[in-house]
Amino acid sequence: MGIARYEKRVCAYLIDEVLACLIGVAVLIVFLHFGIMDDSWFLNTLLSAVLAYGAYILIVTLCNLIFDGRTLGFAIFGIRAIHEDGRRLGFGDALIRGAVGGVLAAMAVEAIFMLHVHSELSPIDRMSQTKVIDVRRG
Repeated sequence: MGIARYEKRVCAYLIDEVLACLIGVAVLIVFLHFGIMDDSWFLNTLLSAVLAYGAYILIVTLCNLIFDGRTLGFAIFGIRAIHEDGRRLGFGDALIRGAVGGVLAAMAVEAIFMLHVHSELSPIDRMSQTKVIDVRRG
């Protein structure tokens, strides 16, 4: 099992980000439909974005813990996150991956970093001392 290529990782992150955005849109629609804080579009949008980010962190952290380092996007592309020595992710590692990975700008910085230094290890991997492996590749 080799380290997953950045193209697969970016596509997997995009799938996870789209799910988080869908959660945010759903929360915004509920707020607007039921008239919760109907005074301010900005406040409704900000609150739905914060709730979507929180939901993303929770979902990614739990998925990484329960499904052995896989989120939905990772599972679709056949990749998973593990420690550098092959151990499963702990709660702290999963939380770091969820919190930092939930920011769309962080994903763009990761892709640019990995392309620039010709490394398959992202800044998130380095912070949590993990790596993302391709389970479909020998």
